[in-house]
Amino acid sequence: MPRPIPVPDADSAPFWAACREHRLTAQQCTTCGRRRWPPAEVCPHCRKLGATWVDVRGTGTITSFVVQHQAMHPAFSDAVPYTIAFVSLDEAPEDLLLLSNVIDIPWEDVRVGMRVEVAFDDSTEGVSLPLFRPMPRERL
Repeated sequence: MPRPIPVPDADSAPFWAACREHRLTAQQCTTCGRRRWPPAEVCPHCRKLGATWVDVRGTGTITSFVVQHQAMHPAFSDAVPYTIAFVSLDEAPEDLLLLSNVIDIPWEDVRVGMRVEVAFDDSTEGVSLPLFRPMPRERL
C-alpha cells in the first residue's frame, strides 16, 4: 500500500518545489522581515500580506519528540517504531518549528536538545520529504 503524500496548496507549493531540489525554504515577510512556518498568506507577527521564499540551512535543534510504536495507517506498518520531532531551525528558532521524522539514529537515542540537519527522502515518486538526522558529532 502506498504511503500518503503531502498535497501542496497555494501557500505550500513553493516549499515542496524547493524540497524536490533538495533545498529547505521558509517564507519571510516583506514588511517585518520575520520568517515563518507554516506558510501563510498573512504574516502572523505583523498581520500584513506579502512574503518571499528564502533558503534556510536546514540545521536545528529537537525541541520535542514522540516515538510512534503503532502504525496509524497500514502503509506505515513496516516503519514502526519511528520518531516524530519538532525541529526548531537555527535561522529563526521561535518562528521556524518544523514537524518531521528523525532518521539514522535508534529511537532510544533521540533526545531534546539534539542538533540535527535536514536530509531529503526521494523514495516517493513526485515528492521529496525533508527528514532530519543527527549532526555528525551527535552520532558519536
